[in-house]
Amino acid sequence: MTADEIKALHLGYTAVNTAGNTITLAPNIAPSKYTVSPCKTTATNETLYNNYEFTFIPGVYTVNGTTYILTLKAEDFGEGANRHSVGSASIITAGLNAGKADDGSAISSFTADTDVTLTAVPDAGYAVDYWTYDGKEIEDSKEKNSVTIKTLAKPASVLVYFKTTNTKLNASVQNTQGGTLKCTDENGSGSLKNFPAYIASGAKFNFTATPNTGWHFKQWIRKEFGANNYPAGTKHDNGSNTLAVEVGVQDIDLAAVFERDSYTLTLEGELTASYQTVDPNDTSKTLTKSLKSGESVTGDTKITVAPKAGYAAAKDETYQVNGKAVEAGKLNADGSYTFPITENTKVSLKTDRAAFAITTPKMEHGTIIATVDGEAVDDLAKIPGGSKVELQARADRGWHFKNWVVNGTAQDEAAAKANGTYTISELAGDLSISAAFAQSASYTAKATAAAGNGTVAYTLYDIYGDEVETKTMSTEGVTIYQDEEITFTAQPKSGYQVEQWKVDGKLTSGNSLTNPEGKIRAAKNIEVTVYFKGFRQVLPVLRYGCGRRQLDRCYRWQHDYLRRKSAERQCNRLHCSTEHRQDG
Repeated sequence: MTADEIKALHLGYTAVNTAGNTITLAPNIAPSKYTVSPCKTTATNETLYNNYEFTFIPGVYTVNGTTYILTLKAEDFGEGANRHSVGSASIITAGLNAGKADDGSAISSFTADTDVTLTAVPDAGYAVDYWTYDGKEIEDSKEKNSVTIKTLAKPASVLVYFKTTNTKLNASVQNTQGGTLKCTDENGSGSLKNFPAYIASGAKFNFTATPNTGWHFKQWIRKEFGANNYPAGTKHDNGSNTLAVEVGVQDIDLAAVFERDSYTLTLEGELTASYQTVDPNDTSKTLTKSLKSGESVTGDTKITVAPKAGYAAAKDETYQVNGKAVEAGKLNADGSYTFPITENTKVSLKTDRAAFAITTPKMEHGTIIATVDGEAVDDLAKIPGGSKVELQARADRGWHFKNWVVNGTAQDEAAAKANGTYTISELAGDLSISAAFAQSASYTAKATAAAGNGTVAYTLYDIYGDEVETKTMSTEGVTIYQDEEITFTAQPKSGYQVEQWKVDGKLTSGNSLTNPEGKIRAAKNIEVTVYFKGFRQVLPVLRYGCGRRQLDRCYRWQHDYLRRKSAERQCNRLHCSTEHRQDG
Protein backbone atom coordinates (compact mmCIF):
# COMPACT_ATOMS: atom_id res chain seq x y z
CA MET A 1 0.00 0.00 0.00
CA THR A 2 1.08 3.48 -0.72
CA ALA A 3 1.10 6.26 1.82
CA ASP A 4 -1.86 7.89 0.12
CA GLU A 5 -3.84 4.66 0.23
CA ILE A 6 -3.12 4.25 3.97
CA LYS A 7 -4.04 7.88 4.62
CA ALA A 8 -7.33 7.42 2.74
CA LEU A 9 -8.34 4.68 5.20
CA HIS A 10 -8.33 7.17 8.14
CA LEU A 11 -6.94 4.59 10.65
CA GLY A 12 -6.21 5.55 14.25
CA TYR A 13 -5.11 3.99 17.59
CA THR A 14 -6.22 3.55 21.19
CA ALA A 15 -4.03 3.86 24.32
CA VAL A 16 -4.77 1.98 27.59
CA ASN A 17 -2.92 2.61 30.86
CA THR A 18 -2.01 -0.03 33.47
CA ALA A 19 -5.40 0.47 35.14
CA GLY A 20 -7.19 -0.57 31.93
CA ASN A 21 -8.48 2.91 31.21
CA THR A 22 -8.44 4.30 27.67
CA ILE A 23 -6.64 7.61 27.59
CA THR A 24 -5.51 10.10 25.01
CA LEU A 25 -1.79 10.39 24.48
CA ALA A 26 -0.71 14.00 24.88
CA PRO A 27 2.27 16.04 26.09
CA ASN A 28 2.84 15.96 29.88
CA ILE A 29 0.93 12.69 30.15
CA ALA A 30 1.42 10.99 33.51
CA PRO A 31 4.38 8.60 33.65
CA SER A 32 3.18 5.04 33.22
CA LYS A 33 3.14 2.07 30.87
CA TYR A 34 0.69 2.31 28.00
CA THR A 35 -0.51 -0.34 25.58
CA VAL A 36 -1.04 1.28 22.15
CA SER A 37 -3.11 -0.61 19.51
CA PRO A 38 -3.93 0.48 15.86
CA CYS A 39 -7.68 0.47 14.96
CA LYS A 40 -10.46 1.85 12.67
CA THR A 41 -12.00 5.23 13.32
CA THR A 42 -15.40 6.71 12.60
CA ALA A 43 -13.90 8.31 9.51
CA THR A 44 -12.71 4.98 8.06
CA ASN A 45 -14.28 4.14 4.62
CA GLU A 46 -15.65 0.64 5.15
CA THR A 47 -15.75 -0.21 1.45
CA LEU A 48 -12.15 0.73 1.02
CA TYR A 49 -11.20 -0.92 4.36
CA ASN A 50 -12.75 -4.21 3.31
CA ASN A 51 -10.52 -4.33 0.25
CA TYR A 52 -7.61 -5.18 2.59
CA GLU A 53 -6.80 -7.69 5.31
CA PHE A 54 -5.27 -6.01 8.34
CA THR A 55 -3.32 -7.42 11.28
CA PHE A 56 -2.94 -4.88 14.07
CA ILE A 57 0.03 -5.44 16.43
CA PRO A 58 -0.21 -3.56 19.74
CA GLY A 59 2.86 -2.10 21.44
CA VAL A 60 3.68 -1.33 25.10
CA TYR A 61 5.32 2.00 25.76
CA THR A 62 6.74 3.34 29.01
CA VAL A 63 6.42 7.02 29.64
CA ASN A 64 8.88 8.31 32.22
CA GLY A 65 8.43 11.53 34.04
CA THR A 66 11.34 13.83 34.84
CA THR A 67 13.89 11.99 37.03
CA TYR A 68 16.32 13.37 39.58
CA ILE A 69 19.59 11.89 40.87
CA LEU A 70 19.62 10.61 44.46
CA THR A 71 23.06 10.20 46.09
CA LEU A 72 23.64 8.04 49.19
CA LYS A 73 26.92 8.13 51.10
CA ALA A 74 28.19 6.33 54.25
CA GLU A 75 30.16 8.99 56.09
CA ASP A 76 33.67 8.15 57.33
CA PHE A 77 34.33 8.06 61.07
CA GLY A 78 37.03 9.79 63.07
CA GLU A 79 39.01 12.98 62.90
CA GLY A 80 41.86 14.10 60.65
CA ALA A 81 44.29 11.38 59.65
CA ASN A 82 42.30 8.87 61.69
CA ARG A 83 39.17 9.35 59.59
CA HIS A 84 38.23 6.05 57.93
CA SER A 85 35.36 4.01 56.57
CA VAL A 86 33.41 2.02 59.17
CA GLY A 87 30.40 0.86 57.17
CA SER A 88 28.52 0.84 53.86
CA ALA A 89 25.14 2.03 52.54
CA SER A 90 22.89 0.86 49.69
CA ILE A 91 19.83 2.08 47.75
CA ILE A 92 17.38 -0.80 47.90
CA THR A 93 14.57 0.53 45.67
CA ALA A 94 15.30 0.05 41.97
CA GLY A 95 15.81 3.29 40.02
CA LEU A 96 17.27 4.42 36.72
CA ASN A 97 20.97 4.55 35.95
CA ALA A 98 21.97 3.01 39.29
CA GLY A 99 25.71 2.93 40.01
CA LYS A 100 28.58 4.40 42.00
CA ALA A 101 29.95 7.93 42.07
CA ASP A 102 33.68 8.62 42.01
CA ASP A 103 33.82 8.83 45.81
CA GLY A 104 32.06 5.47 46.20
CA SER A 105 28.61 6.90 46.94
CA ALA A 106 25.59 5.00 45.65
CA ILE A 107 23.55 6.85 42.99
CA SER A 108 20.24 6.24 41.22
CA SER A 109 17.56 8.36 39.47
CA PHE A 110 13.90 8.61 40.50
CA THR A 111 10.87 10.69 39.62
CA ALA A 112 9.55 13.02 42.27
CA ASP A 113 7.46 11.62 45.15
CA THR A 114 8.88 8.10 44.79
CA ASP A 115 9.28 6.11 48.02
CA VAL A 116 12.89 4.88 48.20
CA THR A 117 14.30 2.50 50.86
CA LEU A 118 17.91 2.91 52.01
CA THR A 119 20.00 0.60 54.26
CA ALA A 120 23.33 0.88 56.10
CA VAL A 121 25.66 -1.92 57.32
CA PRO A 122 28.13 -0.81 60.02
CA ASP A 123 31.41 -2.66 60.63
CA ALA A 124 31.95 -4.63 63.85
CA GLY A 125 32.23 -2.27 66.80
CA TYR A 126 30.16 0.47 65.14
CA ALA A 127 26.46 1.31 64.79
CA VAL A 128 24.30 3.74 62.83
CA ASP A 129 24.05 7.08 64.58
CA TYR A 130 21.57 9.01 62.33
CA TRP A 131 20.62 9.90 58.71
CA THR A 132 20.36 13.28 56.88
CA TYR A 133 18.40 14.08 53.72
CA ASP A 134 19.25 17.20 51.76
CA GLY A 135 21.16 18.51 54.79
CA LYS A 136 18.47 17.85 57.39
CA GLU A 137 18.32 14.97 59.86
CA ILE A 138 15.65 12.49 58.87
CA GLU A 139 12.96 12.28 61.47
CA ASP A 140 12.94 9.10 63.58
CA SER A 141 16.12 7.81 61.92
CA LYS A 142 18.27 7.67 65.07
CA GLU A 143 20.20 4.37 65.38
CA LYS A 144 18.19 2.76 62.55
CA ASN A 145 19.91 0.65 59.92
CA SER A 146 17.14 1.27 57.34
CA VAL A 147 15.01 4.30 56.38
CA THR A 148 12.47 5.14 53.63
CA ILE A 149 12.34 8.61 52.05
CA LYS A 150 10.10 10.29 49.48
CA THR A 151 12.11 11.81 46.65
CA LEU A 152 12.08 15.50 45.85
CA ALA A 153 11.62 17.16 42.45
CA LYS A 154 15.32 17.95 42.41
CA PRO A 155 18.67 16.17 42.87
CA ALA A 156 19.34 15.39 46.52
CA SER A 157 21.75 13.50 48.76
CA VAL A 158 21.38 11.30 51.82
CA LEU A 159 24.18 10.81 54.36
CA VAL A 160 24.36 8.10 57.06
CA TYR A 161 26.58 8.70 60.10
CA PHE A 162 28.10 6.03 62.36
CA LYS A 163 29.26 5.88 65.96
CA THR A 164 31.28 3.42 68.04
CA THR A 165 29.60 0.85 70.22
CA ASN A 166 30.81 0.05 73.72
CA THR A 167 32.73 -3.25 74.03
CA LYS A 168 31.87 -5.62 76.85
CA LEU A 169 34.89 -6.31 79.03
CA ASN A 170 34.50 -9.10 81.57
CA ALA A 171 37.14 -10.30 84.03
CA SER A 172 36.97 -13.08 86.60
CA VAL A 173 39.03 -15.49 88.71
CA GLN A 174 38.90 -19.25 88.39
CA ASN A 175 39.27 -20.86 91.83
CA THR A 176 38.47 -17.67 93.70
CA GLN A 177 40.14 -19.01 96.85
CA GLY A 178 43.39 -19.11 94.93
CA GLY A 179 44.04 -15.39 94.51
CA THR A 180 42.83 -11.91 93.58
CA LEU A 181 42.51 -9.88 90.37
CA LYS A 182 42.98 -6.11 90.12
CA CYS A 183 42.34 -3.87 87.09
CA THR A 184 43.80 -0.38 86.59
CA ASP A 185 44.00 1.91 83.57
CA GLU A 186 47.28 2.13 81.71
CA ASN A 187 48.44 5.05 83.89
CA GLY A 188 47.52 3.27 87.12
CA SER A 189 45.38 6.20 88.18
CA GLY A 190 41.99 4.54 88.01
CA SER A 191 40.57 1.09 88.40
CA LEU A 192 37.63 -1.05 87.35
CA LYS A 193 35.99 -3.08 90.09
CA ASN A 194 32.69 -4.22 88.65
CA PHE A 195 32.40 -6.56 85.70
CA PRO A 196 31.20 -6.85 83.07
CA ALA A 197 32.01 -3.27 82.09
CA TYR A 198 31.18 -1.57 78.78
CA ILE A 199 34.19 0.29 77.46
CA ALA A 200 34.80 2.44 74.40
CA SER A 201 37.15 1.02 71.80
CA GLY A 202 40.79 1.99 72.32
CA ALA A 203 40.79 1.99 76.14
CA LYS A 204 43.82 0.30 77.78
CA PHE A 205 43.98 -1.52 81.11
CA ASN A 206 46.42 -3.56 83.19
CA PHE A 207 45.16 -6.68 84.97
CA THR A 208 47.26 -8.10 87.83
CA ALA A 209 46.62 -11.59 89.25
CA THR A 210 48.08 -12.22 92.73
CA PRO A 211 48.01 -15.75 94.24
CA ASN A 212 47.15 -16.48 97.88
CA THR A 213 49.38 -18.56 100.15
CA GLY A 214 49.50 -22.18 99.01
CA TRP A 215 48.54 -21.23 95.48
CA HIS A 216 50.34 -20.07 92.35
CA PHE A 217 49.26 -18.26 89.20
CA LYS A 218 48.82 -20.74 86.34
CA GLN A 219 47.64 -18.85 83.25
CA TRP A 220 45.45 -16.22 81.61
CA ILE A 221 42.51 -17.24 79.43
CA ARG A 222 41.35 -14.52 77.03
CA LYS A 223 38.27 -15.25 74.95
CA GLU A 224 37.78 -13.03 71.92
CA PHE A 225 36.34 -13.61 68.44
CA GLY A 226 34.75 -16.78 69.86
CA ALA A 227 38.08 -18.47 70.57
CA ASN A 228 40.39 -18.85 73.58
CA ASN A 229 43.97 -17.70 73.64
CA TYR A 230 46.48 -17.86 76.46
CA PRO A 231 48.69 -14.74 76.72
CA ALA A 232 51.80 -15.03 78.89
CA GLY A 233 51.62 -11.70 80.70
CA THR A 234 54.53 -10.39 82.79
CA LYS A 235 55.77 -12.41 85.79
CA HIS A 236 56.76 -10.74 89.08
CA ASP A 237 59.02 -11.94 91.87
CA ASN A 238 56.11 -12.27 94.29
CA GLY A 239 54.40 -14.76 91.99
CA SER A 240 51.89 -12.29 90.56
CA ASN A 241 51.38 -11.71 86.85
CA THR A 242 50.27 -8.60 84.93
CA LEU A 243 48.53 -8.59 81.55
CA ALA A 244 48.01 -5.47 79.40
CA VAL A 245 44.67 -5.37 77.58
CA GLU A 246 43.57 -2.93 74.88
CA VAL A 247 39.85 -2.87 74.22
CA GLY A 248 38.90 -3.23 70.57
CA VAL A 249 35.55 -3.71 68.92
CA GLN A 250 35.09 -7.35 70.01
CA ASP A 251 33.85 -8.34 73.45
CA ILE A 252 36.57 -9.67 75.75
CA ASP A 253 36.21 -12.31 78.47
CA LEU A 254 39.35 -12.54 80.62
CA ALA A 255 40.01 -15.12 83.34
CA ALA A 256 42.91 -15.45 85.77
CA VAL A 257 43.56 -19.09 86.67
CA PHE A 258 45.19 -20.04 89.96
CA GLU A 259 46.35 -23.54 90.85
CA ARG A 260 46.98 -25.16 94.18
CA ASP A 261 50.62 -25.76 95.04
CA SER A 262 51.79 -29.39 94.83
CA TYR A 263 53.28 -31.32 97.75
CA THR A 264 55.44 -34.44 98.00
CA LEU A 265 54.32 -37.59 99.78
CA THR A 266 56.96 -39.84 101.36
CA LEU A 267 56.03 -43.35 102.48
CA GLU A 268 58.04 -45.35 105.03
CA GLY A 269 57.27 -49.01 105.52
CA GLU A 270 55.10 -51.35 103.49
CA LEU A 271 52.46 -48.76 102.54
CA THR A 272 50.45 -47.81 99.46
CA ALA A 273 48.81 -44.46 98.68
CA SER A 274 46.04 -43.47 96.28
CA TYR A 275 43.63 -40.63 95.51
CA GLN A 276 40.47 -40.02 93.49
CA THR A 277 40.42 -37.96 90.30
CA VAL A 278 37.87 -37.20 87.60
CA ASP A 279 37.78 -39.59 84.66
CA PRO A 280 38.84 -37.48 81.64
CA ASN A 281 36.70 -39.68 79.37
CA ASP A 282 33.57 -39.37 81.52
CA THR A 283 33.49 -36.47 83.97
CA SER A 284 30.57 -38.07 85.81
CA LYS A 285 32.93 -40.81 87.01
CA THR A 286 36.06 -40.89 89.16
CA LEU A 287 39.25 -42.89 88.88
CA THR A 288 41.52 -44.17 91.63
CA LYS A 289 45.15 -43.33 90.95
CA SER A 290 48.08 -44.73 92.91
CA LEU A 291 50.76 -42.45 94.34
CA LYS A 292 54.31 -43.68 94.85
CA SER A 293 56.64 -42.49 97.57
CA GLY A 294 58.43 -39.32 96.42
CA GLU A 295 55.71 -38.27 93.98
CA SER A 296 53.86 -34.97 94.22
CA VAL A 297 50.17 -34.18 94.07
CA THR A 298 48.11 -30.99 94.05
CA GLY A 299 47.42 -29.54 97.49
CA ASP A 300 44.13 -30.38 99.22
CA THR A 301 43.93 -33.70 97.36
CA LYS A 302 42.57 -36.37 99.68
CA ILE A 303 45.18 -39.11 100.04
CA THR A 304 44.37 -42.59 101.34
CA VAL A 305 47.25 -44.65 102.80
CA ALA A 306 47.02 -48.33 103.70
CA PRO A 307 49.30 -51.31 104.28
CA LYS A 308 50.35 -53.12 101.13
CA ALA A 309 48.44 -56.26 100.21
CA GLY A 310 49.53 -59.06 102.53
CA TYR A 311 50.59 -56.66 105.28
CA ALA A 312 48.82 -55.31 108.37
CA ALA A 313 49.63 -52.82 111.08
CA ALA A 314 51.79 -54.37 113.77
CA LYS A 315 50.22 -54.82 117.16
CA ASP A 316 49.58 -51.50 118.95
CA GLU A 317 51.00 -49.53 116.01
CA THR A 318 49.31 -46.66 114.13
CA TYR A 319 50.15 -44.29 111.29
CA GLN A 320 52.67 -41.52 111.90
CA VAL A 321 52.07 -38.36 109.80
CA ASN A 322 55.03 -36.00 109.94
CA GLY A 323 55.93 -37.61 113.25
CA LYS A 324 52.48 -37.27 114.79
CA ALA A 325 50.44 -40.37 115.62
CA VAL A 326 47.00 -40.68 114.05
CA GLU A 327 44.20 -41.35 116.52
CA ALA A 328 42.49 -44.70 116.07
CA GLY A 329 39.09 -43.05 115.75
CA LYS A 330 40.19 -41.25 112.58
CA LEU A 331 40.99 -44.45 110.69
CA ASN A 332 38.70 -45.90 108.03
CA ALA A 333 36.83 -49.12 108.74
CA ASP A 334 39.34 -51.15 106.73
CA GLY A 335 42.29 -49.74 108.67
CA SER A 336 43.33 -47.21 106.01
CA TYR A 337 43.71 -43.49 106.69
CA THR A 338 42.50 -40.59 104.49
CA PHE A 339 43.71 -36.99 104.82
CA PRO A 340 44.04 -33.84 102.65
CA ILE A 341 47.64 -33.06 101.79
CA THR A 342 48.50 -29.43 102.58
CA GLU A 343 52.29 -29.65 102.91
CA ASN A 344 55.14 -32.02 102.13
CA THR A 345 54.12 -35.08 104.13
CA LYS A 346 55.83 -38.24 105.43
CA VAL A 347 53.64 -41.18 106.48
CA SER A 348 55.03 -44.26 108.22
CA LEU A 349 53.60 -47.43 109.77
CA LYS A 350 55.19 -50.50 111.31
CA THR A 351 53.65 -53.59 109.71
CA ASP A 352 53.75 -57.38 109.90
CA ARG A 353 53.67 -59.60 106.84
CA ALA A 354 50.90 -62.21 106.81
CA ALA A 355 50.88 -65.61 105.16
CA PHE A 356 47.98 -67.03 103.17
CA ALA A 357 46.96 -70.37 101.72
CA ILE A 358 45.75 -71.22 98.25
CA THR A 359 43.79 -74.44 98.12
CA THR A 360 43.19 -76.27 94.86
CA PRO A 361 40.23 -78.67 95.12
CA LYS A 362 40.56 -81.95 93.27
CA MET A 363 40.26 -81.51 89.51
CA GLU A 364 39.47 -83.99 86.76
CA HIS A 365 41.26 -84.07 83.42
CA GLY A 366 43.98 -81.63 84.39
CA THR A 367 46.07 -79.97 87.06
CA ILE A 368 47.49 -76.57 88.11
CA ILE A 369 51.14 -75.48 87.99
CA ALA A 370 51.98 -72.60 90.39
CA THR A 371 54.77 -70.01 90.67
CA VAL A 372 55.29 -67.55 93.54
CA ASP A 373 57.32 -64.47 92.66
CA GLY A 374 58.57 -66.32 89.59
CA GLU A 375 59.64 -69.50 91.41
CA ALA A 376 57.87 -72.81 90.79
CA VAL A 377 56.29 -74.20 94.00
CA ASP A 378 54.34 -77.30 94.97
CA ASP A 379 53.22 -76.23 98.42
CA LEU A 380 50.64 -73.41 98.43
CA ALA A 381 49.71 -73.72 102.09
CA LYS A 382 51.77 -70.78 103.37
CA ILE A 383 52.49 -68.04 100.85
CA PRO A 384 53.88 -64.68 102.08
CA GLY A 385 51.32 -61.90 101.76
CA GLY A 386 51.84 -59.53 98.85
CA SER A 387 53.48 -62.19 96.70
CA LYS A 388 52.78 -62.40 93.01
CA VAL A 389 51.16 -65.74 92.30
CA GLU A 390 50.66 -67.16 88.83
CA LEU A 391 48.58 -70.29 88.29
CA GLN A 392 48.69 -72.19 85.00
CA ALA A 393 45.94 -74.68 84.17
CA ARG A 394 47.35 -77.78 82.47
CA ALA A 395 44.82 -80.04 80.71
CA ASP A 396 45.27 -83.79 80.18
CA ARG A 397 45.63 -84.90 76.59
CA GLY A 398 42.25 -84.81 74.84
CA TRP A 399 41.00 -81.97 77.06
CA HIS A 400 41.39 -78.20 77.17
CA PHE A 401 41.02 -75.42 79.74
CA LYS A 402 37.45 -74.10 80.09
CA ASN A 403 37.30 -71.66 83.03
CA TRP A 404 38.47 -70.96 86.59
CA VAL A 405 36.40 -71.61 89.71
CA VAL A 406 37.39 -69.04 92.36
CA ASN A 407 36.14 -69.47 95.92
CA GLY A 408 33.40 -71.71 94.59
CA THR A 409 32.23 -69.32 91.84
CA ALA A 410 32.80 -70.24 88.19
CA GLN A 411 34.14 -67.45 86.05
CA ASP A 412 32.40 -66.48 82.85
CA GLU A 413 33.77 -68.86 80.25
CA ALA A 414 33.94 -66.09 77.62
CA ALA A 415 35.96 -63.92 80.01
CA ALA A 416 38.45 -66.65 80.92
CA LYS A 417 41.88 -66.26 79.38
CA ALA A 418 42.48 -68.66 76.51
CA ASN A 419 45.92 -69.65 77.81
CA GLY A 420 44.52 -70.71 81.18
CA THR A 421 46.67 -68.37 83.30
CA TYR A 422 45.35 -66.84 86.51
CA THR A 423 47.52 -64.07 88.00
CA ILE A 424 47.31 -62.59 91.50
CA SER A 425 49.44 -59.45 91.51
CA GLU A 426 49.56 -59.21 95.32
CA LEU A 427 48.17 -62.02 97.44
CA ALA A 428 46.07 -60.46 100.17
CA GLY A 429 44.04 -63.37 101.55
CA ASP A 430 43.29 -67.09 101.49
CA LEU A 431 41.98 -68.37 98.20
CA SER A 432 40.35 -71.50 96.83
CA ILE A 433 40.81 -71.97 93.10
CA SER A 434 40.45 -74.79 90.61
CA ALA A 435 40.35 -75.16 86.85
CA ALA A 436 37.51 -76.70 84.87
CA PHE A 437 38.33 -78.55 81.65
CA ALA A 438 36.29 -79.52 78.59
CA GLN A 439 36.77 -82.42 76.22
CA SER A 440 38.43 -81.53 72.94
CA ALA A 441 37.20 -82.57 69.52
CA SER A 442 39.09 -85.56 68.06
CA TYR A 443 40.19 -86.16 64.48
CA THR A 444 42.18 -88.75 62.56
CA ALA A 445 45.49 -88.06 60.85
CA LYS A 446 46.51 -90.48 58.08
CA ALA A 447 49.64 -90.63 55.93
CA THR A 448 50.15 -92.96 52.96
CA ALA A 449 53.29 -93.84 50.99
CA ALA A 450 52.15 -94.02 47.37
CA ALA A 451 52.66 -97.35 45.55
CA GLY A 452 54.23 -98.85 48.66
CA ASN A 453 57.62 -97.33 47.82
CA GLY A 454 58.32 -96.34 51.39
CA THR A 455 56.72 -95.56 54.72
CA VAL A 456 55.74 -92.39 56.59
CA ALA A 457 56.54 -91.59 60.20
CA TYR A 458 54.85 -88.91 62.27
CA THR A 459 55.66 -86.85 65.36
CA LEU A 460 52.69 -85.76 67.47
CA TYR A 461 52.69 -82.70 69.79
CA ASP A 462 50.11 -81.87 72.46
CA ILE A 463 48.38 -78.47 72.78
CA TYR A 464 51.30 -77.19 74.88
CA GLY A 465 53.87 -78.03 72.21
CA ASP A 466 55.32 -81.04 74.03
CA GLU A 467 56.10 -84.17 72.00
CA VAL A 468 53.64 -87.01 72.57
CA GLU A 469 55.19 -89.72 70.34
CA THR A 470 57.11 -90.41 67.13
CA LYS A 471 56.05 -93.54 65.25
CA THR A 472 55.62 -95.03 61.80
CA MET A 473 52.09 -94.30 60.58
CA SER A 474 49.75 -97.27 60.56
CA THR A 475 47.07 -97.82 57.94
CA GLU A 476 44.40 -96.85 60.49
CA GLY A 477 46.05 -93.49 61.15
CA VAL A 478 46.45 -91.82 64.53
CA THR A 479 43.99 -89.92 66.73
CA ILE A 480 44.76 -86.21 67.07
CA TYR A 481 42.83 -83.70 69.17
CA GLN A 482 41.78 -80.10 68.47
CA ASP A 483 44.80 -77.73 68.44
CA GLU A 484 47.37 -80.52 68.71
CA GLU A 485 50.08 -80.50 66.02
CA ILE A 486 51.70 -83.12 63.86
CA THR A 487 54.59 -83.42 61.41
CA PHE A 488 55.35 -86.16 58.88
CA THR A 489 58.66 -87.71 57.72
CA ALA A 490 58.98 -89.81 54.54
CA GLN A 491 61.06 -93.01 54.65
CA PRO A 492 61.67 -94.07 51.00
CA LYS A 493 62.78 -97.57 50.03
CA SER A 494 66.22 -98.14 48.57
CA GLY A 495 66.39 -96.74 45.06
CA TYR A 496 63.65 -94.17 45.63
CA GLN A 497 63.41 -90.58 46.68
CA VAL A 498 60.55 -88.19 47.54
CA GLU A 499 58.94 -86.64 44.46
CA GLN A 500 56.18 -84.56 46.09
CA TRP A 501 53.70 -84.32 48.97
CA LYS A 502 49.94 -84.02 48.95
CA VAL A 503 48.45 -82.60 52.17
CA ASP A 504 44.66 -82.41 52.46
CA GLY A 505 44.36 -82.50 48.67
CA LYS A 506 47.01 -79.85 48.00
CA LEU A 507 50.11 -80.92 46.05
CA THR A 508 53.47 -79.37 46.85
CA SER A 509 56.65 -79.57 44.81
CA GLY A 510 60.04 -80.48 46.29
CA ASN A 511 61.65 -83.67 47.50
CA SER A 512 61.99 -82.82 51.19
CA LEU A 513 61.82 -85.81 53.51
CA THR A 514 59.50 -83.82 55.82
CA ASN A 515 56.15 -82.27 54.89
CA PRO A 516 56.75 -78.71 53.59
CA GLU A 517 54.12 -77.13 55.92
CA GLY A 518 55.95 -78.11 59.08
CA LYS A 519 53.67 -78.53 62.09
CA ILE A 520 50.01 -78.90 61.09
CA ARG A 521 47.50 -77.78 63.72
CA ALA A 522 44.49 -80.05 64.00
CA ALA A 523 41.09 -78.56 63.24
CA LYS A 524 39.79 -81.42 61.08
CA ASN A 525 40.84 -84.82 59.75
CA ILE A 526 44.27 -84.73 58.08
CA GLU A 527 45.12 -86.71 54.92
CA VAL A 528 48.72 -86.90 53.67
CA THR A 529 50.15 -88.82 50.69
CA VAL A 530 53.86 -89.02 49.80
CA TYR A 531 54.86 -89.78 46.19
CA PHE A 532 58.23 -91.37 45.45
CA LYS A 533 60.28 -91.80 42.29
CA GLY A 534 63.12 -94.15 41.50
CA PHE A 535 66.51 -93.25 40.02
CA ARG A 536 68.97 -95.33 37.88
CA GLN A 537 72.25 -96.90 38.97
CA VAL A 538 75.47 -95.36 37.59
CA LEU A 539 78.81 -97.25 37.22
CA PRO A 540 82.33 -95.93 36.82
CA VAL A 541 84.05 -96.95 33.51
CA LEU A 542 87.83 -97.33 33.12
CA ARG A 543 89.13 -94.86 30.58
CA TYR A 544 92.94 -94.85 30.53
CA GLY A 545 93.82 -98.36 31.55
CA CYS A 546 93.08 -98.05 35.19
CA GLY A 547 94.07 -101.44 36.62
CA ARG A 548 91.60 -103.99 37.95
CA ARG A 549 93.04 -103.58 41.39
CA GLN A 550 92.56 -99.85 41.24
CA LEU A 551 89.04 -100.24 39.83
CA ASP A 552 88.14 -102.64 42.61
CA ARG A 553 89.24 -100.02 45.08
CA CYS A 554 86.76 -97.52 43.59
CA TYR A 555 83.27 -97.65 45.04
CA ARG A 556 80.51 -98.90 42.83
CA TRP A 557 78.22 -95.92 42.07
CA GLN A 558 74.98 -96.25 43.95
CA HIS A 559 71.71 -94.32 44.15
CA ASP A 560 72.61 -92.70 47.43
CA TYR A 561 73.98 -89.23 46.76
CA LEU A 562 76.39 -89.12 49.70
CA ARG A 563 77.87 -92.53 48.83
CA ARG A 564 78.30 -91.38 45.26
CA LYS A 565 80.22 -88.29 46.35
CA SER A 566 82.37 -90.43 48.62
CA ALA A 567 83.20 -92.70 45.68
CA GLU A 568 84.18 -89.67 43.60
CA ARG A 569 86.58 -88.47 46.29
CA GLN A 570 88.09 -92.00 46.55
CA CYS A 571 88.65 -92.18 42.76
CA ASN A 572 90.24 -88.75 42.75
CA ARG A 573 92.70 -89.79 45.45
CA LEU A 574 93.70 -92.77 43.27
CA HIS A 575 94.11 -90.51 40.20
CA CYS A 576 91.52 -92.62 38.46
CA SER A 577 89.80 -90.85 35.52
CA THR A 578 86.30 -92.12 34.97
CA GLU A 579 83.38 -91.38 32.78
CA HIS A 580 79.85 -92.15 33.75
CA ARG A 581 77.18 -93.72 31.71
CA GLN A 582 73.73 -95.00 32.45
CA ASP A 583 72.96 -98.65 32.21
CA GLY A 584 70.00 -99.75 30.46
